[in-house]
Amino acid sequence: MKALSPGSPRLGIGLNFAELYVGLVARYGLSGRLLALGRQDVALGPEALIEMARHHGVSLSAVDELERPLTQESFFRALGFAVVESLDVSDHEGAEHVFDLNRPRADLPESLRSSFDVVLNGGTLEHVFHVVNAMRSSLAMLGDGGVFLHVAPMNNYVDHGFYQISPTWLFDFATANHWEVLESVSICSRLQGRRIRSCEIRPLPPGTFGGYGELDDSPYMHFAAIRRRHDSTLDVIPKQSVYAARQGDPVGEVPRPRSFDAYVVEGGVPVRLVPGHHERRKGSPLSKLLRRRLR
Repeated sequence: MKALSPGSPRLGIGLNFAELYVGLVARYGLSGRLLALGRQDVALGPEALIEMARHHGVSLSAVDELERPLTQESFFRALGFAVVESLDVSDHEGAEHVFDLNRPRADLPESLRSSFDVVLNGGTLEHVFHVVNAMRSSLAMLGDGGVFLHVAPMNNYVDHGFYQISPTWLFDFATANHWEVLESVSICSRLQGRRIRSCEIRPLPPGTFGGYGELDDSPYMHFAAIRRRHDSTLDVIPKQSVYAARQGDPVGEVPRPRSFDAYVVEGGVPVRLVPGHHERRKGSPLSKLLRRRLR
């Protein structure tokens, strides 16, 4: 799936998303084989990636060989992935693997099963009608300890795809099937016309909206990472936790994704903390970094 211009509210790897991906690689040491669902445009140059990597303490691979502009493959290879491939419904954009994610997981080729360390849904699942089939096949392609990166529209993306996906969809599936939730982030894009001026990045733990969340008129996305454990499954159908709790049903252990200071990012650079946010901690690494940058 391609993106529009670098400032478009459509999904792709722009400056602000690149900053999030680099942070994930730094925190969890992601590497190995990466499979992207679809192919995305990358709207940043090598210089921006080098600066992001420096701030996160990530050593880039083959810096002198970085393409201009970056591609999906060169971006993730620079971050240390040995293999970067894509899967699509056709080979129109050069995907290495052709598979219709609408098909049931049983149809997934054996060669793709448990074959990757990271599977990236960078804005594809909402375009697949049989989204549960697509989710299960995507997760089946991960080996033990593999990480699924999930980016999906959460609000104000009407007609962008078939669905706007609530965070509880991923949380409740992960809980019922014993996947570890590493990250859960709300991304609010503040627009100037049709271009993204800045993004507000906030922690989004389970239960944030309590079943009746109200958001403003900006586009919101859910950015999450879940990790496969030795006991993870794929076929348990969850009951939505907010209703299960009200009815006294067991809902399993509530996921505890990473907590952090809410902040604003502009042009791929964190520029300030969100005033008064309840997660704010004056001594946190991000707080210290932002204060140094803003002096």
